[in-house]
Amino acid sequence: MFLKAAELGSTKAMVDARLIFWERGDKVKVFGLYREAAKAGDRNVQGNLGMWYLQEEIFGVLK
Repeated sequence: MFLKAAELGSTKAMVDARLIFWERGDKVKVFGLYREAAKAGDRNVQGNLGMWYLQEEIFGVLK
């Protein structure tokens, strides 16, 4: 249900959906969901995404 809500633009659903993809090891999908939620103005996600960059965990995804 929340996967559909994420597709429709719900930032809260995007955050929930990313847990599924994280557990599956799909960091590319997780990053995509975080970027979409951040672009939509979710301040918590913006902060989390910034921390992810600072921790350099994401650079393998961006290559």
